[in-house]
Amino acid sequence: MKRSNRLLAAATMPFLLLPGAVLAQSEDPGSAAPSAPAASPGVATQLPLEGMRWHLREYRAEDGGMAGASDGAWIRLDGGALTGSTGCNDLAGSYTLEGDTLTFTGITPTEASCLDGDLVAQEMAVLARLPEVVSFAFQPARGRDATDLMLVDAGDGSHLAFVSIQGRTYTPMYGGDEPMPEGIVTVRFENGMASGEGPCNAFSGPFTQDDLSVAIGPLETAGKACPDAELETEFLGDLELARSYDFQFGDLILLDEQGAPIRTYAVVSTGS
Repeated sequence: MKRSNRLLAAATMPFLLLPGAVLAQSEDPGSAAPSAPAASPGVATQLPLEGMRWHLREYRAEDGGMAGASDGAWIRLDGGALTGSTGCNDLAGSYTLEGDTLTFTGITPTEASCLDGDLVAQEMAVLARLPEVVSFAFQPARGRDATDLMLVDAGDGSHLAFVSIQGRTYTPMYGGDEPMPEGIVTVRFENGMASGEGPCNAFSGPFTQDDLSVAIGPLETAGKACPDAELETEFLGDLELARSYDFQFGDLILLDEQGAPIRTYAVVSTGS
């Protein structure tokens, strides 16, 4: 099976999302019913606050506007301990959680020097905003099939937005003259399952996550034939090869056991 081993989001060639990234699936009355459920775009899922790695999506910048996060910033809340990264320095601290009331104390970064100006600005914002947090909320992201974790200050301002690999529907990104399936292709990770629509069939299979490590599959389909059967084999094979993941500029990157990128996936737009 041929696999793509490239970080498409970092390539110089232009990227294309699959046709139908704004989901509107055509019906085929003559086809057999798929054995696996398709992902359901537009359904917001509230994930556990604690015990998960949350990746910074955007933050309130010094000028008052929201800035998109650079690579590498994340937090994890577990048993009263905060760990994470600003994208430059690692973080450690404590938190208190009572209902939807959330406060952070003793936040201490490491002392590495950041040479990238965007990372410096991001780090300063994260370190300034976290001590101001008094509560949290899960909010559907506008125009996206996703639910963001919002950290809220005493003025009810949502200054930090985080995302998880789970509870979001993704579509693969293709570049250059790479063959693309004609139909909708999606994958969603949720409730211990990976499911979605391949080029030919709906599919599903087990999904596990431990921090940045993931295991996907084996994935099963209805086995319906179509002209894009080879692309489906590659698509599902890429998913089963994944051993870890990362986010880059809001896009999901699945990595193999050597840490090499397999493919990049964008969050599906709902068209709203």
